[in-house]
Amino acid sequence: MRQLPLVAGLVVTSLMSATAAELTLPVTADTSICAFDSERDQNAGAAPRLKLKGIENLILLMPDVAQLAGQVVEKAELRLKGCEDKLMVARIGVSTVATPWGEGAGSYAAAGAGEACFLEAAKGVRPWAGPGSVFLDAVFARGGTIWMQTPVKRDGDGWYHVPFDGRLLEACAAGLSHGLALSDDNGQTTNIHPDAVPWTNRSNNFFYAHEQSNAKPVIVVTTRPAPPAKAAALTVAVKPWAGGADLTAGALEISWAGPVDESARAAIVGYRVRVGQGTALAEAPRWQHPTVPAVGEAARMLMRGLSADAALTAEVEIIGRGGVVVASGRASGRAAPALAAPKSLVVTPAPLPAAGEPPATAAGAVWAVPDLVQVNPLTGTVREEAGTDYAGKRSGTWSQANPAWSGATRTVQVSAQRGEWAAFQVVCETKKPETAWKISPADFVGPGSARIPAAAIRLARLWYQQVGGAWHPDPLLPLAAGDAFRIPDQRNAIPGQTTQTVHVEWYVPADAAPGAYAGKLSVDSGEGQVELSVALTVGAVVIPAQTAFTWSMNSYSSPGGDFGAADSADFLAAERAFYRMAHEHRTNLAVLGYSHGGDFQSGVNWPLTGKGSAMRVADWSAWDKRYGALFDGSAFAGTPRAGVPLDHFYLPFMEAWPTPMSEYRWNDAKWEDHWHTAGPVAEGFSATYRQQWVAVMRDFIAHVKTKKWGTSFQVYLNDKYFYKQYDGQKKKHGRGTSFWLLDEPQHTDDFLALGFLGQIIREAQGNDRTVTHRVDVSRPQWGRDILDRVVDLNVSGGFSEFRPWLEEWRERNGQHVWTYGSAPPSNQGSLGIVAQALDLYGRGVDGFVPWLTLGNPGNWTAFEETCVYYSGKPFGIVGACASLRLKAYRRAEQDASLLKLVAEREGLLTGDPNRRRVGVLISEALAATRQKGSLDAQGAVTERIGGITVERLDAVRRALAARAVVGR
Repeated sequence: MRQLPLVAGLVVTSLMSATAAELTLPVTADTSICAFDSERDQNAGAAPRLKLKGIENLILLMPDVAQLAGQVVEKAELRLKGCEDKLMVARIGVSTVATPWGEGAGSYAAAGAGEACFLEAAKGVRPWAGPGSVFLDAVFARGGTIWMQTPVKRDGDGWYHVPFDGRLLEACAAGLSHGLALSDDNGQTTNIHPDAVPWTNRSNNFFYAHEQSNAKPVIVVTTRPAPPAKAAALTVAVKPWAGGADLTAGALEISWAGPVDESARAAIVGYRVRVGQGTALAEAPRWQHPTVPAVGEAARMLMRGLSADAALTAEVEIIGRGGVVVASGRASGRAAPALAAPKSLVVTPAPLPAAGEPPATAAGAVWAVPDLVQVNPLTGTVREEAGTDYAGKRSGTWSQANPAWSGATRTVQVSAQRGEWAAFQVVCETKKPETAWKISPADFVGPGSARIPAAAIRLARLWYQQVGGAWHPDPLLPLAAGDAFRIPDQRNAIPGQTTQTVHVEWYVPADAAPGAYAGKLSVDSGEGQVELSVALTVGAVVIPAQTAFTWSMNSYSSPGGDFGAADSADFLAAERAFYRMAHEHRTNLAVLGYSHGGDFQSGVNWPLTGKGSAMRVADWSAWDKRYGALFDGSAFAGTPRAGVPLDHFYLPFMEAWPTPMSEYRWNDAKWEDHWHTAGPVAEGFSATYRQQWVAVMRDFIAHVKTKKWGTSFQVYLNDKYFYKQYDGQKKKHGRGTSFWLLDEPQHTDDFLALGFLGQIIREAQGNDRTVTHRVDVSRPQWGRDILDRVVDLNVSGGFSEFRPWLEEWRERNGQHVWTYGSAPPSNQGSLGIVAQALDLYGRGVDGFVPWLTLGNPGNWTAFEETCVYYSGKPFGIVGACASLRLKAYRRAEQDASLLKLVAEREGLLTGDPNRRRVGVLISEALAATRQKGSLDAQGAVTERIGGITVERLDAVRRALAARAVVGR
């Protein structure tokens, strides 16, 4: 590859003496590819007009490139005739195409056999790439394709002139591409309000197709003959790719040196790779070929689905300008073996404990249920008991026996590992209204007189809310041992309430002696007392204090705001209490401190001094005092996870800080005009803008190093142009600072802006990842390769649909993968939360972001799924009150940590970065169902897990605990 710059130089030198020729290339086939959900099966091959619209319609063109064989295309311009006087097109993306496609004879109708649509290159004949692929798998940096974005000009006759890189046509002539793909890279225009731009076409841009005799699209090129070149020797490596193997097939990595500088990169049209056994080599499908990498990176071709451990030979050719082979090489190696299947997890539901009538006094009965179930306060029906109707008349027999309770022996059965929380619930069922009840726990006594003291046992009274026509529990109101509560509760005000559930929990210390513990729980009904036995089994496993799965509990304001003025003692005390509660429940409260208008909540950002590259933080003291204890773990003293620092924290960096958007060249433009008045985003920001961002971030990194904090600090760019554009109801523009969707980007200009800011972050980071660049992307399929090298944490709402892409980005670029969605409403129960963590961990996902988790004091009576931590203010509590769903998040992370321990013990993580073996192990055990839903209009997908029972989860947990100890 060192010879490549020399080869490129020789091409340029030879071309200077060659004779240029101007050619006009006809377009022989074209179609519009419909990407809108309900139109993805449509073909438009015979349509006279081709639609180009944002992320809904792209165009495919097949130029006649026969005359370009052996030619270097110095200039290329596509000419398209618009169907209207005004189209909202300023920049167009142009890409090569990896797969042959059938033009078809449709006119925006269902594709017929052999016709191209978004779902297939030739319906029933040829997919765009591998199984389950779509059009986007074969264009715009996927499947070895190359692309560019280009400004468009319209002449007086309505023709649009689209200049583009001649290499794309050379790729077609060399057989590396099957035509060209066009995209509308200004699709934001879809959201322009007609009051602001009366002539808006909402991005519905139509151009005439080659069927229109007087307006056929053509490509005008200037060419020169490619000089002859002798292919340089290329060193190729062929080796097993363990990360691409699965339980049935192996995988292979073929690699060779990438370009040494930008001139060498610009001289490469693409690659041609032949693979086979012995001398029988065949060219690999184009969609398997790699895209030309960035300077300094190796080219890596990753092939899945091969015969396990197969001996293979690969021949690689680097194709230079004019289709000339400038380097070639050959090597042999073996595919990775298939992954060894894990031994099945034997999941055996425990037999139901002995049934019997629950103990009772004249005031009522007392019984127990597992920790996360819901008991109807009107009827006593348990939502999670099979065959019951929670909202109907009383049904079920769980008061007599259930997985946690034996009415015959009056015993609650609980098991827990060391280092985790154990819990159950007590149900007090009254016969006499207004009776006062009291619950008092006793010590647990275990092996060798080991004790878990009664003082460690926490009680909380379930609070009920009307959701979906029935009363459901969610908030938990702390209850001191021996304190009285009444049924019905006057403040909760549930007409006809007959039962009150009390949550009981305690932490089993990591150094507790394994074995059987016995405890008691006394329940005084005012007319007598009943005593419940509690049988606790403590396992030998120790659940680590560090979490295996991250619950990033997102919020857009400090929880301290309900308790006092910013930075007041009450504000700070409440804020710290919320962080402590989240941390104790093995979740991470993540609060974003700025608004879409560039306003910062008090104390979130730092005072700055200096300008340009000399800008620094003027004073760290107030910020350190407020947050430092979170980052060194001292804020969590006295909790089971004492000394473990906050997992992650949002930094104040955003598009308008530390440098305001006044440094952006086109900041004075209205958002509705920005699409056609602004140039490329990288040309819009001043040197000062970039210098100050880098300087302040480096100052922060140095400060963290000095403090030796253990938290991961995230730059999360959240702002959206929705808050800047014209509002038709308010009849004015918003105060937003961003011209782009930096959170949940949709269109290419959104991704380019996010990528530009990511480049600044990379410059500031260097090789240090104290600060990580996090992106939240609902539509990863539209990101091309713009974010590939600038993202550390990819929080993808498109994980389920585009998992192979995310796995490839993790493999090639070292990204970590989370996903996001919403917390379930209380009327759907909490068991799905537990299964969700196990399911996602088994699919290679490291974390989940419920998009909003802090509510307001009114949520005690008005349920919102976006409130997981309840404000204690209505009850005089400075800080947070937990929810039943928060207990489920804790239970879920504990189980995910247990699953990780099993995976580590059995070597299931070795050579399997996507955790396929873990996925097989846990998916078979859970036997759950997944249901996708839409979280918002920006394409975020939320996924819920169903089909889970208390008995199944309990059996899975017991089976994992057994495997974690003995490895069976």
